[in-house]
Amino acid sequence: MAKIKSLSDAKNKGEWSEAYVFLKLLALGEIYAADKNLDRIPSVKYPLKQILRLIKTKEIAYVRDSLEIRVIDDTGTVLLNIPVSDFEDESNFLFDTIKIATGTFEVPRTKKYLNSINIDQITEPNEKPDITIVLHDIHTGLNPTVGFSIKSYVGSAPTLVNASQQTNFIFCIKGAISHFDVSEINGMTKINDKKGKPLKKPKPEIKERIKAIFDKGFDLEYCGMEGEIYHSNLTMVDSHMPEILAELLKLYYSGKGTNVSDLVDILTLSNPLKYNVLAKHPFYEHKIKNFLYDSALGMVPKTPWHGFYAANGGYIAVKDDGEVLAYHIYDKNIFLEYLYNNTKLDTHSTTREKFGDIYMDGSDYFIKLNLSVRFN
Repeated sequence: MAKIKSLSDAKNKGEWSEAYVFLKLLALGEIYAADKNLDRIPSVKYPLKQILRLIKTKEIAYVRDSLEIRVIDDTGTVLLNIPVSDFEDESNFLFDTIKIATGTFEVPRTKKYLNSINIDQITEPNEKPDITIVLHDIHTGLNPTVGFSIKSYVGSAPTLVNASQQTNFIFCIKGAISHFDVSEINGMTKINDKKGKPLKKPKPEIKERIKAIFDKGFDLEYCGMEGEIYHSNLTMVDSHMPEILAELLKLYYSGKGTNVSDLVDILTLSNPLKYNVLAKHPFYEHKIKNFLYDSALGMVPKTPWHGFYAANGGYIAVKDDGEVLAYHIYDKNIFLEYLYNNTKLDTHSTTREKFGDIYMDGSDYFIKLNLSVRFN
């Protein structure tokens, strides 16, 4: 079992948002579905029966009735009866705190309240979904237990694929590049910030470097990934997924676009993998949507992924105004459209992830480009 984080540790907005969703859903007793633009669908909502939490080694149920929440342990013993109004008050307080906070922070009042209702951790262990809910299924009339992933839009847009050295793609520079060219390109750095103030340490101008490589008549040929696990995970999604993402990275870092959908449009026209497009099959769009979907519901770069969705219920979003909406697994097509039209590639820390410099290995020159996907 993954190590459980102490409730006394400071958390970021996303982590505190998981506690907010727990409190808010028990206060509301239902969750509305979201459309492709992350707006509420008034006609589609899912009544909430209970939320399950793993407390140390025991599963505790927070069962919602009309006026109170009953806390029941795994033997069926009722531990607490709490007014629903308490959850409304506590969720509102926590959201107001998250809204104005920065960085990582503690919320003593929320920590104390969670402890009082038998919760000793803010987030679930890593191998668990962010929240496990018993919903009333409007399609079947049953009450299944399903897990959801939670993403918070409070403050800044969340990430879908977190950057790390595991997400570095390796490219061989094709062409007779000289030592002088390498020195010139690696020397392209940013010395001032956006306000014109000098930086303490110059930062690589990655997009300028990639543009210079192409302008000088050289090309980039994908030749592998730094993270073997992530490479295998991507191959689980599609046998050509590493190559497709490598082509997207080339477009992004050469300044051709930022939004995933725009980059895929360019890729579709150039068709670098030479798919048979006589029947106008949307090969690249379909495959990238599946990549985004799998990333949203369980696939991460550092952990072997075997096709199992930890978040088998879907995806819960916390909007900037505090509204909580869901993309249920039944609404897969809507969710795919939302992911596809609301994500972009991003540039992370070149120092931390160790990418962006041309380097020599044997007699060839290489450069690493990093994959990071963020919501718009």
